[in-house]
Amino acid sequence: MTWDNVTYFLNSLNNATGCNTSTLTTGINRYLPINVPSGCFRLPTEAEWEYMARAGTNTKYSFGDDASKLGQYAWYLDNNIIAEISGTKEIGRKLKNPWSIFDVHGNVSEWLYDYYDSSYYSTGNQINPSGPITGTNRVIRGGHWEAPSFELRSTSRSSFDPSLSHRTIGFRVLKVP
Repeated sequence: MTWDNVTYFLNSLNNATGCNTSTLTTGINRYLPINVPSGCFRLPTEAEWEYMARAGTNTKYSFGDDASKLGQYAWYLDNNIIAEISGTKEIGRKLKNPWSIFDVHGNVSEWLYDYYDSSYYSTGNQINPSGPITGTNRVIRGGHWEAPSFELRSTSRSSFDPSLSHRTIGFRVLKVP
């Protein structure tokens, strides 16, 4: 699924759940996080995703620093190749993180709202950063079923062209409180 297709999905989801999105703009910034009303769905920002992935920890993975335990929590290169069928897996077949969220590491990389800037964290706000306001590519986080263990760390980040799709990229939505 492309990042652009996620916007169409969010439109459908918000309409189906009765969320009033009439105040949102149209176009690429329709789901700018600060504009999405309470009770509506949107993509998480990069900072929100990392907060959720870390689940109160400051280790490489939500379960600690020991990559040898990764197979208990994630589908990734080392265990997906030998799985019954290589590819994405049903959510919840691995252990959840400390906040009871499944598939934070591996399975699919997840589209996030933010534009990607490789140097943003060295120059931007360090406390709940909102990400660059413009850019070309969008951020993806979490690693995927074809990725090595280091790409599944809570801090690992990458980017992808929002108009393209890839078999290893999916998304997770959040509901605005």
